[in-house]
Amino acid sequence: MLPSIIEVTGWVCPDCTTETRLQLRLLKSGLAKLAEEVDGFKEEIQHLQPKNAVLATIMHRGMADKLRRKNIVVVRGLYPRADTDNSDLFLQLCEDYLQSSKPYVHRDKCARPSCKVICGSCKTIAHRIGLRYCS
Repeated sequence: MLPSIIEVTGWVCPDCTTETRLQLRLLKSGLAKLAEEVDGFKEEIQHLQPKNAVLATIMHRGMADKLRRKNIVVVRGLYPRADTDNSDLFLQLCEDYLQSSKPYVHRDKCARPSCKVICGSCKTIAHRIGLRYCS
């Protein structure tokens, strides 16, 4: 009869109760040590974040500038014509000399840089290309 009552009431022997309390104290102290370590890591991360943010910004600017420069085509020696747009001149040049691929020409991104030449006309065209090509 006593074993059936023990199961229902949840009675535990004194030795098991002492052992359980000891384990609970050890778990609580371990949890407190772990919380202190996490707080220490949080402080270290907060000290490192400004340095990493500046470094990431510098790297991002450098990579963006490199990509921008990689996508610029500069053509020299192409004389301007009054009846033809700069982008049409550039496209005609590409069609004549690049048989394997023809770049997508965006009319707003094809322009002559502002330069002062003695004869009064700039023979350089700078075109920023995208990554799309037409065949």
